[in-house]
Amino acid sequence: MKVNKFEIEHIDPLGQGVSKKDDKIIFIPKTLPGESGTCEILKSKKKVHFAKATKVDRKSDLRIEDQCPHFHECPSCHYLHTDYEQEVVFKEEALKRHFRTIQSQLDSSKIHIHKASERFGYRNRIQLHYDVEENKLGYFDALQESIVEVPKCKLLRSELQEKFDQLYQNWQRKIGPKDKAQGHFEIYLKDHEVSVHHNKNYAHGGFSQVNEKMNQLMNLTLSTHLEERSGNAIDLFGGSGNLTATSAHLKTLVIDGTETKYIKVKEHQSYRQLNLYGRKAPEHFSQLLDQFFSEKCETLIIDPPRSGLKNIDAFLEKASYPEMIYYIGCECPNLVRDLAKISDRYELLEVHLFDLFPGTRHFETLAILKRR
Repeated sequence: MKVNKFEIEHIDPLGQGVSKKDDKIIFIPKTLPGESGTCEILKSKKKVHFAKATKVDRKSDLRIEDQCPHFHECPSCHYLHTDYEQEVVFKEEALKRHFRTIQSQLDSSKIHIHKASERFGYRNRIQLHYDVEENKLGYFDALQESIVEVPKCKLLRSELQEKFDQLYQNWQRKIGPKDKAQGHFEIYLKDHEVSVHHNKNYAHGGFSQVNEKMNQLMNLTLSTHLEERSGNAIDLFGGSGNLTATSAHLKTLVIDGTETKYIKVKEHQSYRQLNLYGRKAPEHFSQLLDQFFSEKCETLIIDPPRSGLKNIDAFLEKASYPEMIYYIGCECPNLVRDLAKISDRYELLEVHLFDLFPGTRHFETLAILKRR
């Protein structure tokens, strides 16, 4: 193994330390600004390298003793080597960095940070990958293309612990002769019941956010803003209408690709199933609006999957450009990419960062926009 030296300048939005030394740009997880040491290069792409720290000679004052036995090998968490307050600082810096692509500086008065009350024990859903030949069950490390076993993971809620422990004890017995040698299990707490499925679609049985407390806070924040609205609303990628469930004063059309058998909406909501990533989705979306609303809808809520909504401009055109947009994104760069397409028509009023995924680089972003 060739030893490479590093000196960390800053943390990037992916939670990686960035070292620029000897004409090399090296991204190293689990490091902090000001730290130096040696690392092992795991992958390279042109002049960019992805590495793993083998020794930290100079440690940052921000470094703490992590509380998880899997942290240094696990790909799931990124910030357990520093305290939670500093983690939130890194996330706010990442948020500002992402928004630079549509404006040089995001006004601090527009930014609202919502911290988590718990750093551990918050996930109501855990997905574990397995490999029969390697006899491993755990989280998949894409960088090293291997599974990291995590039998003492601290992220899951206590209600999942029994099923989680049982799965680690006998997961091999659940793999049938027709199953693939590689796959995944999902442990899911929903409606006060814990279920275990393997090789089913993600969030089998209907999607819900993995952090219930923070999801409630995000819903409350959105519903407070929606109290100022009146008339009709469109809840795009709305699932079962989670985000608009408490806004009974709005006649709401919930549109999503989820099968109707999993949907239970409130009296003020109506649900229509539509593949929003389909080739003619904007046209079908327009037809739904014509069928459902007799007048223009001025409130649009968008909560797409991680990939965002690349043709957001086409949907807005079909909706005759609603006055207010509330866009929730779980991958901030994709949210900003989409907002860039409509920045000439809409003004950014507020940006809310909700830390639904403490310990990790991930967070949810709510952007509130008004038609110019």
